[in-house]
Amino acid sequence: MATTTTTSRKRRKPPGSPPQSSSPTISSQSQNHPPQKQRSSRTIIVVPLKNGKIKPGILCQWKQQQKKKSWENVE
Repeated sequence: MATTTTTSRKRRKPPGSPPQSSSPTISSQSQNHPPQKQRSSRTIIVVPLKNGKIKPGILCQWKQQQKKKSWENVE
């Protein structure tokens, strides 16, 4: 039984991101990350999306506004 758990864990655990599974404090993230190995890059985009700063559709507009308002800070 222990071997089966390790195999399923290895499957869910992407070798490129061990800290996520090693930290059980992030239950919501660890649940979203392991099954979505291929969407790992998308999950990274979803994290800032939750903060309400960068949105995929408004990213272009947001960047333009940032450049117009404070392009010095961006550069």
